[in-house]
Parts: sequence; C-alpha cells; structure tokens
Amino acid sequence: PRPPIKGLEDFRISQTFQIHRQAIWGFAVHHALRAPVLGYGPDAARLIPGAHDKIPIIAHEYVPSHVHNWIFQALVETGFPGLAAVLAVVIMLFGRFVRAAARGRGVGWAGIAMMGAFFGSWLANFSLWAAWWQLVVITLGAILLAALAGGAPPITDTGRRAPLRGIAGSGGGGP
Repeated sequence: PRPPIKGLEDFRISQTFQIHRQAIWGFAVHHALRAPVLGYGPDAARLIPGAHDKIPIIAHEYVPSHVHNWIFQALVETGFPGLAAVLAVVIMLFGRFVRAAARGRGVGWAGIAMMGAFFGSWLANFSLWAAWWQLVVITLGAILLAALAGGAPPITDTGRRAPLRGIAGSGGGGP
C-alpha cells in the first residue's frame, strides 16, 4: 500500500500476513518512483521524510531501519539504473554457477544453493548494505569461484585412487 496507510482496507495482498513488511515495501516503491534515476543514496531509505512516521493501525514506523527486501532497497536507494546493475551482477554470477552445475560440477550446485539461501532470505530480511551480511556472501562466493577457477573435480569423480605400494595399511601389500 502507498503511504499514508489509513486502515487494513489499504492492504491489497493480505490483511493478516506481514502487514508491516507490506507497508515498508509500499513506502519504498512509492518513493522509488519519485527518484527513479539516482534514488535516495545507499542506506538512505530510513532517512526519507516520512520513513519514521507511525502507521496508525500497527504503531510501527514505515522504515524502522531498512527496507527488508534487497530488490526494493536497491531500487529506492540507487534508482532503476542501480537496481539494473545489481541484477546484472547477480544474474551473471548465478549463470556461472548454473553452467558449472550443468557440466556436473558440484561446486556449481553449491553456488546455486548459496545464492538461493542468501538472496532468498534477503527478500524479506537484512539490509542490502549490512557489512556482515555482504562479507559472508562475498567470502562464500569467492571460495566457490576459486573452486570453479581451480578446476574442482566433477561430482562424478568418486575420489578413488590407486593403492599406494609399500605403505603399511594402504592395501598395497606393504612390508
């Protein structure tokens, strides 16, 4: 719903499910359309006039700290060009993991799972600019990309090796 929200009848999706998040997202989209090119600046949605106004029916602020959705947050804070740039990077990274998974590389599936977990939970929680959250995504992504570049074995590789000769307990008939 667009601000100002007067009552439950303003909620089009649901009048019971996550109405505070719906109000936050409605506020973000409403203001994103007012600054579509440059947005309001990174981590600035909470500084938009009216962001700290209370929603009468639930007595919570429109934007208590952040937008609780990485797509809406990128849109309101960086405009449509910023959102397009973020989406381009996410799609390219996801495509790289999908191509690796299609070639039977387990690291590709791990990358798909990591992106699903992070970007899925980012749709309803966490600030896009939270340093701790970005560091975890970047660190795990870097490990997976390094494994892709370093030639991590395909998932069909059983890991079996020829027995070592001459070493006790190796099955190689040692001394």
